[in-house]
Amino acid sequence: MAKKKAAPVNNPAPLLLQSPEDVEHFIRDIGTNQRHLMTLRTEMGGQIAEIEKKYADELALTRQVIDEKAEAVQLWCEAFRPLITNQGELKTVKFSAGRVSWRTTPPSVEFKSGMNTEKVLDFLKKRDLQKFIRTAETVNKEALLEDANFVRSALAPTIRIKQEEIFSITPVETDIDILKVRVVVSKEQP
Repeated sequence: MAKKKAAPVNNPAPLLLQSPEDVEHFIRDIGTNQRHLMTLRTEMGGQIAEIEKKYADELALTRQVIDEKAEAVQLWCEAFRPLITNQGELKTVKFSAGRVSWRTTPPSVEFKSGMNTEKVLDFLKKRDLQKFIRTAETVNKEALLEDANFVRSALAPTIRIKQEEIFSITPVETDIDILKVRVVVSKEQP
């Protein structure tokens, strides 16, 4: 089936209708054109689905290759991190083909498995730890972060301090980051 190509739209002056019959004719044409738009969208959707199906295997294989190579790059960089970051002084290392970097997110408070806000509040109240409770009776995570050593030592059964470290790879040609997130649970400080 041959398809007509639409002529370019050049925003002419508005059409002036002269009679009720002109209005009827235009309304009919509008409906016809709306149905044509729906038909075109349906055809386009079918073609997009066919194209997606055609490329699905190749896309999946390419994603798999990227994931495997990204994992290999991360493993090598982690193994040689002290060397390539000058003993941790650098957060980003440039290679001729791109760069890798490590970024640490701000610490956040999360409740351990089986704990929810209500249980943590009860836990804190029983231990008379009001500084970790907001007056609206929510857990004051900022206060917990400020007193992280106390949280690690006394509240470890219910709360932990957590951070994420984000590793990224940025190829020069695409400048698209590949990010991997690793959760780092804080250890007790001496």
